[in-house]
Amino acid sequence: MPLLEPLDSAARLFQEVLLAAVLGDAVGLPVAMTGAPGAPGIVVDGLYAYGSIAEMMLLLAESVAENCGFNPRGYAEALASRADVENPLRLYHPATAAAINGIRRGKPWWEARRQPLQDGPRMDAAARAVPIALFYRSRRVAASMAEAQTLVTHTSSHDVEAARLYVIALYETLRGLSPRRLAGVLADEAGDPVLRELMARLEDLAGEPLGRAARLLAPVPGGDPHPFAAALYAYMESPGNPLEAARTAAAVAPGSADAAAAMAAALAAAHGGLEAVDPGLLGRLEAGSWALEAGRRLYQAARSRHGESPAS
Repeated sequence: MPLLEPLDSAARLFQEVLLAAVLGDAVGLPVAMTGAPGAPGIVVDGLYAYGSIAEMMLLLAESVAENCGFNPRGYAEALASRADVENPLRLYHPATAAAINGIRRGKPWWEARRQPLQDGPRMDAAARAVPIALFYRSRRVAASMAEAQTLVTHTSSHDVEAARLYVIALYETLRGLSPRRLAGVLADEAGDPVLRELMARLEDLAGEPLGRAARLLAPVPGGDPHPFAAALYAYMESPGNPLEAARTAAAVAPGSADAAAAMAAALAAAHGGLEAVDPGLLGRLEAGSWALEAGRRLYQAARSRHGESPAS
């Protein structure tokens, strides 16, 4: 994979945030598969494998670029034609895979998404929404499109709300909101009572050890930490280092480590770029070149639509 090219700062930002999400996915994927925090990356032909989060995110980026905005039919077709749901390394959630396979069999996406396998928050649709925050200049429109892209494969109102809040988090971070203020902004925005409570707890977790944070970020006592809350905690702890943010998020929420780590890494890159990450590691990401090309195309489409740097 080539190193990041010397593009203007806004174009580079698109590439860095997508690449960071791919990095987080690669960090979290083996943890999600094994449940073991710190599990080593999965190496395929010398490169760190990517999972469903990276795949769906990059297909979304390409679809948004091709349509110069989010188009649910276009995205559904992209998933149906290119998502590698049969590959166990991709680690697709069964309900998401079933929805995509339903589209392949000819069902409309709004019917194919209705699956009996939705056992709690999935967060894969939230984590894949990164291109929406990069492309749209209006927070209101970005939040609305975050919900719309979720509904291509999901029906849970909790997943829809998590995607909306994550895109708002990315949108505000791209525009300079400090990590310590983010939880308060999201608590005010949250309509889902579980997410509102978790966002409120985050404000008091700065500097708390990982174990206590994991307990407090579980929606119910003794339950699993919420992946989105884990991502925000990890980002707040390591805002300048996407790799460390990804590792922390994966450790806090090992059951959904791929989604949590991808979200945390993307937030950290939106805040401070990728300077803290070894370029050699970035060069070993299986989906790295794909992320750079998707970021370039997404940026060009955003410039075409908005006529100026979209994230400025």
